[in-house]
Amino acid sequence: MVKKEFPDEEEIVFCTVDKILGTSIFVKLDDYEDKEAVIHISEIAPGRIRNIRDYVVPNKKIACKVLAVDAASGKIDLSLRRVTAKEKKDLFEEHKKEKDSAAVLKIWAEQAQLNFQEITEKILAKFEKLSLFLQDIKEDPEKLKQLSINKKQEEILLQLIKERVKSKKIELKKKISLSSKAENGIVLIKNLLKLTKPAKVTYLSSPFYLLEIEAGDYKEANRLLEEKIKILKENAKQKSVEIEILE
Repeated sequence: MVKKEFPDEEEIVFCTVDKILGTSIFVKLDDYEDKEAVIHISEIAPGRIRNIRDYVVPNKKIACKVLAVDAASGKIDLSLRRVTAKEKKDLFEEHKKEKDSAAVLKIWAEQAQLNFQEITEKILAKFEKLSLFLQDIKEDPEKLKQLSINKKQEEILLQLIKERVKSKKIELKKKISLSSKAENGIVLIKNLLKLTKPAKVTYLSSPFYLLEIEAGDYKEANRLLEEKIKILKENAKQKSVEIEILE
């Protein structure tokens, strides 16, 4: 699988604080080969900031939202204050899951007499994450054939997965407002919401609805959620429906 060289705008990224210079924080993007990115003081927290170190210090792990990416110059601007508590929690859980997955694979490499570095590189060439690999194998063991390993090595990994890998999904939610002044407004809104399948839509109270997406990891869930929101926005106008995306 080809890994992206740069993150997308609006993406939530896992970072390590590198240094603080003046009114800027320089961080390394853990999932993008430690590429450097910058957080301006205005994007650290709401209100006036007297001391940046009250919020971050070198080597601290933080979750940030990507504001802008200039691939030509390599400049990446981030925001710390625009990340919600839910987004931060999900991202940190995802990274813990990745760390735990690496631990499982290290045990497997030792027991199956495999080179840990080589086998993880082979896995990441075909799967986006180690945790997704383990989940996929748990659901469909036949996918192990992609690694060209022997039967005994397959059996060892399947047993470890059975013992140590739990089936867990990441769920993301977004509150939206939908309204229409048309006589058949309710029908128009219902037809619009059909476009979000297989996402779950819950009616809260007029004009509010809750859009829910479930996936194997945070990035995939966020991608699917943004995709459904884009579909709603693109089709709302032609269906005479007013839409507002809320937190």
